[in-house]
Amino acid sequence: MSWKCVREAAGWVAETRSGRQMFSNSFLRFVLVAVALMCLTATYRATAGVIVIGDLHPYPQPNVSPGVEGITFDYDRNPLVLDQWAWTLQRIDKTTAAVLSSVTSNPVTSFNEQLVFDPTTLAYFTRGYDDATGDILIRIDPVAYNHATVGPLGTPLINFGGLAIDPAGNLWLGIDSSTEQLWTVDKGSGAAAFSRNITFPGGFQLHSMTIGSDGTFYAAAKALAFNDGGEGIYRIDPNTGVATFVTSTNPPASNYALVSMTQDPATLQYYGIWSHFDFSDSAYKFQLVEVTGVPEPCGLWGLCVLLLQLRRRRQ
Repeated sequence: MSWKCVREAAGWVAETRSGRQMFSNSFLRFVLVAVALMCLTATYRATAGVIVIGDLHPYPQPNVSPGVEGITFDYDRNPLVLDQWAWTLQRIDKTTAAVLSSVTSNPVTSFNEQLVFDPTTLAYFTRGYDDATGDILIRIDPVAYNHATVGPLGTPLINFGGLAIDPAGNLWLGIDSSTEQLWTVDKGSGAAAFSRNITFPGGFQLHSMTIGSDGTFYAAAKALAFNDGGEGIYRIDPNTGVATFVTSTNPPASNYALVSMTQDPATLQYYGIWSHFDFSDSAYKFQLVEVTGVPEPCGLWGLCVLLLQLRRRRQ
């Protein structure tokens, strides 16, 4: 929606300037300011938090707690989610969470977590655990959906970890171990290289991570030293490791966590998997949610246009 308004306005302004000259420059500036305000409004079009879309239903497995802890968008308008234990990929409707299709693949470890789509190779990557080598990188074939072990990550034992891919196709891993850390991952060998510690005043516990289409790193985490409204979204600077609070997910209870997060490249909206333990059923529950209150690139564009026009008016 935001980018569409920019493209249409830009084309209309170009047409009036090059051909018809129907309006004055002051009116064109007014149009640009109006579009900028529209974009800024669209950026925060919903109250910060999450919008629950629907329940996800992982396959029950004996002697384990079932879970869905991976979500990604690829070439389809609807995302894929990855079952943690059953090695099943499901295409779900992003407006209802209904299962549209599913395929069960071959297990290569006891479980897998996180899911990213690599547009440079068209493959999918996830993270598993091997008793002999520890945490490992796993590649999922885009045609047959077979899982194959790429190699050990070589990181400390991961409590929570967020696998993410940047616009250039580089694989990143944010982990909660003894400290919160940022690693780069070699897609060919699986080997991870330590980048830096993630720092936040008072500390926080990272649960998942994603990278937006503009290259911005976002993590879902819970602050430890003070209350940011429970589970929150934080922006991470990959050059310094500094995390900055962006918005709260406003969970209804303290045991809610955003265990996976991704961006829809078509709409630039963020989606995730919300998990919590339901004491009434003595079971973990998983829901597809839309994450709101996270800035979109159009908001930055709109702010720049607005500041530029205000500066010109002063000259």
